[in-house]
Amino acid sequence: MRVCDSRCIRNHKSKDTRYDTQVLSSWDLVYQLTKLRILKFYHDFLDRFVYRKDFKLIQMDTESLYFALSANKLKEVVKL
Repeated sequence: MRVCDSRCIRNHKSKDTRYDTQVLSSWDLVYQLTKLRILKFYHDFLDRFVYRKDFKLIQMDTESLYFALSANKLKEVVKL
């Protein structure tokens, strides 16, 4: 048996792993907040300040947002 830290214990013989639920729920909170920040950027900035014809969403993940632009720089397509 090996103690990783004060919150997890790993038993190598039986492959039994126990984790503290507080640690797992904290990670879930971090992922949810990351998704929220990316969605807020998309809706509050891209939808508001860039014409739809000037950008195309390629892929959105938990920690990334990939989009294509019709210009070389973002400030060239931003409307004011």
